[in-house]
Amino acid sequence: MYKFLVIDDEEIVRRGFRNKIDWTSAGFEFLPPCKNGREAIARIPIEQPDVVMTDICMPFVDGLEVASFIAKEYPEIAVIILSGYGEFEYARAALRCRVAEYLLKPITSSELLAVITKIKIQLDIKTQNPDSTGKNSVEMTSQSITDKYSLNGINTIRNMGKSKMAEIQDYIQHNFAQKKLSINEISRDLFISPSYLARILKQYSGKTFVDSLTEYRIEMAKQMLANPEIKTCVVAEKVGYSDPHYFSTIFKKTTGKTPSEYRCMIGNWSNSEDTQSSA
Repeated sequence: MYKFLVIDDEEIVRRGFRNKIDWTSAGFEFLPPCKNGREAIARIPIEQPDVVMTDICMPFVDGLEVASFIAKEYPEIAVIILSGYGEFEYARAALRCRVAEYLLKPITSSELLAVITKIKIQLDIKTQNPDSTGKNSVEMTSQSITDKYSLNGINTIRNMGKSKMAEIQDYIQHNFAQKKLSINEISRDLFISPSYLARILKQYSGKTFVDSLTEYRIEMAKQMLANPEIKTCVVAEKVGYSDPHYFSTIFKKTTGKTPSEYRCMIGNWSNSEDTQSSA
């Protein structure tokens, strides 16, 4: 059984990878993950992993430095670079370190299983015939990364980001009424890190998570306020605010009007209870 080591500075990601697939059935022992590159460099000589999967951006020592260290000191170890970045410069830097794979976050269970299955086959071949990989393996890796960052590859990366953005939006739309909905909760359920989720939102919408959630909640509140039978306090509850006064403050900050003012504007009615609730 081969040893697999994950290096990532975010606990939710480390925990997610442990649970993504059945590592034993895939032929790997999942070693306790490292939280940064410095820890990994200290543990690699002791643990002697066969495969290392490392994030690029980490404190102290980043993933490319780890890959460079492995290429020089332990070239027999297969390295997978895991990144939230699709720029070719990162791939080219990884290529110089002779990495086996360059993957973009988020990675699905099926994608991860396919990658480690391929690497396991390569390790099996190398174990049976140590001289069979060498130069050919490096050339195949070079071509693989070059192909991945061709025009079609770049378009694929962009589409992956858009697809994840759609997942985030769908999650918000189905769970906006939860009063304690947080970026950490969404990240955990979508198997991505909070920082990656925030970056995707900013890249494709120009908004933060809080702004995105608030905007959708207020849009839903507007629709409910169009019905004069629904009290403001009930609307607040239905869109995720337990305090109707706080809801009114957020509503006015977002729309420029209190809920009761908004109701009067769209329906020409006056509701004394509603005015009291939004005062």
